[in-house]
Amino acid sequence: MPHPYPSLKNDEQQNITTEFPPLSRAILPAARIAAVMTPSFLMIRECRMERIFDITTWEALDAAVAALRQCADKKVYYLEGTLGAGKTTFVQHWLRQAGYSGVVQSPTYALMNEYYIGQQTVIHADLYRLAAPDELLYLDVRDWSERATHIFIEWAQNGGDYLPAADVFCQFALRDGRRYLSVAAA
Repeated sequence: MPHPYPSLKNDEQQNITTEFPPLSRAILPAARIAAVMTPSFLMIRECRMERIFDITTWEALDAAVAALRQCADKKVYYLEGTLGAGKTTFVQHWLRQAGYSGVVQSPTYALMNEYYIGQQTVIHADLYRLAAPDELLYLDVRDWSERATHIFIEWAQNGGDYLPAADVFCQFALRDGRRYLSVAAA
């Protein structure tokens, strides 16, 4: 299979504009979709990252998760993408790399799951079925930032102004039988 960005050669740094739709304006106004990539070097400067990962294989997904875990100061992740794009699978891999050995379930019906890894608490919320943003108050959304070390929120656009601000925006896309993850971390 050819590289998804055939213009990248060796370790040349290139600016690439993706074909991804812009992140939801409700989440990130004026989202930039341009990314700086190198094939073998991840651009992390003071935990700022803009990168597109091809996450079609498990190994590639693990590498993307490992790269994001390098930014330990990033707490709140907004995960955006169509149904089946890989949002929950991404969180499962993140939890495994963090040392969680229990069962990781999709929070689609529970709306929120909490996981405990040593002294860390990880919240994974899926707001797809949320009827109104104020339903988050029943899930103690205002306490999430205080009690969790990391928060992953799928379908954050359904949460209105109740959600904590995002540190990392992850957009998942399916294209031509491949899975891609576009990351913007401030």
